[in-house]
Amino acid sequence: MTISHPVTRTLLIAGTLLLLASTQPPPKLRDGAPSADALISRFLDALERRGAAALRALRVSEREYLDVILPGSVEKDQPRRRWPEDVSRYFWSEIDTKSLYSEEALLQSWGGKHWTLKGLEYERGTKQYAAYTAHRQLRLTLASEDGQEMVLATGSVVELDGQFKFLSYKRD
Repeated sequence: MTISHPVTRTLLIAGTLLLLASTQPPPKLRDGAPSADALISRFLDALERRGAAALRALRVSEREYLDVILPGSVEKDQPRRRWPEDVSRYFWSEIDTKSLYSEEALLQSWGGKHWTLKGLEYERGTKQYAAYTAHRQLRLTLASEDGQEMVLATGSVVELDGQFKFLSYKRD
């Protein structure tokens, strides 16, 4: 079938694009943990092994931040926000740089030791955004092998469609 009328062709293309957009699967976190407990277990394992790459893999990637987190950081029933690319990149650069320094500090201070989880809390509670749920400012009560308890304060955890990842490791 050949469609030669320009208006008909434009409407057909627009309709096809709308159909494709509406059938796109919802955004997901890639390689997220299936629960907060599993994420924290992976986190403690990465610390014990001093696994910088493993620790980094537990937080959102640049794509996840730019495509899901930043646009979806609006009130629950509000439309996602579109940011200029330079602003989006700036926000990512800030959160990524601070997390990289925090990862290094976590590995230096807490790495190479076996820790047992005794308790956890989210110091700033949980907040539902349009695209995800944020569990803000994780505080872990940990016991060392000799039984000494310490509190590890770190950043926030995001939950999206049953998947969990750290948003960042900075502990504001």
